[in-house]
Amino acid sequence: MDFLNYLAEERTAGKITKQQEMELRDDCIMKVEYEIKNMFATVNKTTYGKITSFCPILNEYDLINSIDKMLVTSEKIENALNDIRKVDFSLFYREVNFADAAKGINKELIMKEILPDIILMPNVGIRAMMWQETAGIKRDTPGRFMFPIFTSVDLSDMMLETVARFRWEMCRKIQGVHWNDIRDKSLTAEYCAYIQFYRKNNELSAEAKEKVKSTLTKVKNNYREVFVRDYVNWIKFESKGSFRLNKISRDILVRYCPFVKNIRNELKINPMYQNSIQRYEVEVMRKLQRYKGVYEKYQKSGGIITQELKDNILYYQM
Repeated sequence: MDFLNYLAEERTAGKITKQQEMELRDDCIMKVEYEIKNMFATVNKTTYGKITSFCPILNEYDLINSIDKMLVTSEKIENALNDIRKVDFSLFYREVNFADAAKGINKELIMKEILPDIILMPNVGIRAMMWQETAGIKRDTPGRFMFPIFTSVDLSDMMLETVARFRWEMCRKIQGVHWNDIRDKSLTAEYCAYIQFYRKNNELSAEAKEKVKSTLTKVKNNYREVFVRDYVNWIKFESKGSFRLNKISRDILVRYCPFVKNIRNELKINPMYQNSIQRYEVEVMRKLQRYKGVYEKYQKSGGIITQELKDNILYYQM
């Protein structure tokens, strides 16, 4: 819950008036106090990773390597994030509304990339955390990821697991109450259906079913964490043509976490990927042609193709 929602709840509970709510919205000191109580203490302990031995004071005993090696810099963060984006190009893209009623577009959904805010916590930690998928109610606000400022863990692996959880939670937020309803197809709905009924799935071998069962045991039946493990394998191995997933999970990830075009071109000659990638690309081409038609009509009505509209076309060409 963000600060504005907190104030709204306080007003609803009768603890503050409407006028006080409006005044407190711009109270920077209260905002900081709220974030410290709501986020800082919890996240600092969580990113440290060893909750039972957590100490809120940075100390030398946690620095098991040189400071230079353990320091998490903005450059290291960007490199780890960009390495994933070069494979999973759609990771931070979301549908946002575009409208220009005067030129004939009342509402058009276009794709926009919204990169997350990444906050470094003052500890020597072993875990990262996806704190918020968006900074507020609106979809076009950045998510918030939390990382320790010093770590002995591989930063690329931490980032992979964090963005995997972001993908899952972002889908849940967008889908709302239908996040696990297979009648309204989505990443989370299809994954839940796959995991829930894997035992009866004739397309899975006995070995594949046993692997799903083993993974569920390890993650204590947490469907999201099953996806996280599959996503890590998807980016690290499947993108290089090294098989780690079964037929069902691979097909879902092809459609909802597609590889960038140059990787798809290399993989689609392989029968294991061919049909899924071809179906995905046919659907993408259909959408691309539709947008080109909308843009052409929009220009004839005097509309200007802005950068965000150009970026939308580029998204479907990646």
